[in-house]
Amino acid sequence: MTILELMVGHHRQCDDAFAKVENLVAGNDWSNPAAFDEFFAIMTKHFKAEEDVLFVAIEKKMGGPIGPTQVMRQEHQQMSVLMERMKEAFAAKDQKTFLSASDTWMVIAQQHNMKEEEILYPMMDEALRENATAVIAKTQEFLY
Repeated sequence: MTILELMVGHHRQCDDAFAKVENLVAGNDWSNPAAFDEFFAIMTKHFKAEEDVLFVAIEKKMGGPIGPTQVMRQEHQQMSVLMERMKEAFAAKDQKTFLSASDTWMVIAQQHNMKEEEILYPMMDEALRENATAVIAKTQEFLY
């Protein structure tokens, strides 16, 4: 397994959790708060795995912070703010606010994931090849 394969698979799990919540809200169905909690938890784990394991590993290999990881951290922050807004809207059963925030979140997330999948993860697979097994194992501990 590569970093790309692991993280693309996790992106799909995150997408599925998001779609489940968004479909509930679009149907004005507030009966499953666990669905939002699942989405929030999986995204939090994903960001933490990237920021605390993958980004640290590539930055260590490259001798310090690099542009792509700095951009990804900024985008994580933007998405986290939107997730908090969605959390508040879900709790308040505010469909309009939730869907507005989720639409913005989805655009950022799609662009973010594309950059990771097409640029960052392949770069990591190449640069971290010697330590790939350990890096992947540590990442999996954060994700699951």
